[in-house]
Amino acid sequence: MAIVSRTIYVRTVLWARRRWQALCHRRAAKHLLELNDRELKDIGLMREDIIRTFANRNLIDATRTLGDLAQERRNLRDREARERQARDRS
Repeated sequence: MAIVSRTIYVRTVLWARRRWQALCHRRAAKHLLELNDRELKDIGLMREDIIRTFANRNLIDATRTLGDLAQERRNLRDREARERQARDRS
């Protein structure tokens, strides 16, 4: 019985830790809403991205989701720039 109690305790602590981290990340990401649209664009985000991310209550880490989205946009922008340069050289 002690093993079961310990397992439940560990799972509860880990769950609480994840929830606390999620709360801290959401709080940090909310500061992005204070940026204007140009500043958001500079980091590869749009205001709708932030609003949509916060609307998803099941999301554990809003900052990771927003970071991944911004990285995808940077990669796309860089690839398009390389393709334009290649076309211009031809």
